[in-house]
Amino acid sequence: MKIIVSIVGVLVIAGIIVSIALIPSKFERVKDQCFEITGQIGTRNNYFSIDTDPYEDQSDYLRAVLLPDTEKEALKAIKYANKELGFSDAVYSYMVNTTKSMEQQTEENDDYKITWTYSSYTGLEVNYSKK
Repeated sequence: MKIIVSIVGVLVIAGIIVSIALIPSKFERVKDQCFEITGQIGTRNNYFSIDTDPYEDQSDYLRAVLLPDTEKEALKAIKYANKELGFSDAVYSYMVNTTKSMEQQTEENDDYKITWTYSSYTGLEVNYSKK
């Protein structure tokens, strides 16, 4: 009987560990939601990026057709990511008011880091990373 109780205990603990390991981190959930909002993000192991103008290499016509909706959705995703990752509304305001002459900007909190740049041709490009 003691062996059965021990085996059940080990299986329960193993099940809990597996369940915890399969739950996506907050960062992963935010990244996934940003993809749902925009339909496109750049991603690597510990970072993801949102670009308000991913069509910079396309024709002017294509950019004119696709850019307004893409930019709107990207800004929505940036605002969402900032809030969910613990950044103030002021950071979003800094982002949308960044100019090319300001070069790369950075903001950090205890867990995450954001870097962003802006140019009139490539738009606002934002990178989120875990520390």
